[in-house]
Amino acid sequence: MLKGLKGLKGVNDMTKEDFIRLTSLKSGVTQKDIRAVIEAMSDIIFDVISREDSVKFGSVCTFSGVTRPSKTVRNPKTGEAKHVEEQHGCPKCKFSSTSKTMLEYYNAMNINKRKKKKAKTEEKIEDEYD
Repeated sequence: MLKGLKGLKGVNDMTKEDFIRLTSLKSGVTQKDIRAVIEAMSDIIFDVISREDSVKFGSVCTFSGVTRPSKTVRNPKTGEAKHVEEQHGCPKCKFSSTSKTMLEYYNAMNINKRKKKKAKTEEKIEDEYD
């Protein structure tokens, strides 16, 4: 895994600033330059989505914009039907099979680490009571 994760509460809590810091540590590029690149990438991705085009990020994912067709929806409380117009430039992100495989690998590693940690803890408890 990445070094420099100290101080983070967990993966779900990673902020943009945490991401910038870790990218800077891993690449050796200044945080200011990383921040500028991320801002430029965000602008480009939003532009691509609004034009309903797509942009592929190597073996990670593809961002695209799609049109959602008009439909009739129903309020679950009142049962009232409402018509929703067609929506253009709706964001879509599709992860590649490589990304999915890597996530499965990392999840398996984390599960194994947790099992080992649990086994060590149980072993310590047994040693204390022996």
